[in-house]
Amino acid sequence: MISSTLQAQIPREIASFDYSLLPNINNTDISETSIRLNHQFNWANTTLQLHGTYLQRQYQFYGNTALINFGNFETTHFLQFKGTVNRSLGKNWKLQSEIAPSLASNLENGLSTRDWVLNQSVGLVKEWNGPNRKVSLKFGAGRGTFFGKPQFVPILKYGISHGNKWSLNLGFPKSDYIQVINERNSIASFIAVNGTYTNLSGNISIDDLGTFEHAKLVQNGIDFGLEYLFRIQPNFTTSLKSGYSMVNSLEIQDENENILYDFDPNGSVYISIGLKYNIK
Repeated sequence: MISSTLQAQIPREIASFDYSLLPNINNTDISETSIRLNHQFNWANTTLQLHGTYLQRQYQFYGNTALINFGNFETTHFLQFKGTVNRSLGKNWKLQSEIAPSLASNLENGLSTRDWVLNQSVGLVKEWNGPNRKVSLKFGAGRGTFFGKPQFVPILKYGISHGNKWSLNLGFPKSDYIQVINERNSIASFIAVNGTYTNLSGNISIDDLGTFEHAKLVQNGIDFGLEYLFRIQPNFTTSLKSGYSMVNSLEIQDENENILYDFDPNGSVYISIGLKYNIK
């Protein structure tokens, strides 16, 4: 499950709260509660965007409860601090770099270096600006958990927007179309690749295999969805998002990436509600 922001309607989102539910992916329910904070600093040729995210994920396992003690990781935690720097290079070129240390763990035995992953990316952005239309092309590379285990991936994005009316972004890891209906209402459609790579501190016992320390809970999939935003007053906006999540994998792996247990997930409809605070 992912979060999207309708930038055409909300120029600067300061804070957001979201609750999402992904039910019944083969005897497993997943719910998420998240809080996000954002701030931006502007200089002559440079902007710095700071983002902080805390997400608590709850798993409800209904199958094979005698085979493995799921209680060790029914609750996991995700904490990320992200900094994004955009620097103008002249002639409508920008250098965009990002660094995002992230913690993902069940925190059963407290914090350790195994709980942290360093996500990062760097890319070039070329822009073409017209009276009412803006076109951009971004290309680069990054390291993230889009497919579960952290790995380097290409980043490619083509974007076009028409004033504050609509925008289209095509690329990897996310594509979306945003339509502003009026001052209060906006809708968006999107498709995105996403994944999680969570350290399971403590011991995990699996029948016939034994006990494992520092195993990983690995998940990845593709989300399709629609989002509706309604501005209830100048600084507060509510969101309703629903779609279909194709969960390609949900596994417990050992430190050598051997599969200890495969939940054999299937796809499921999901729903998310949220509240955003923003300023112009």
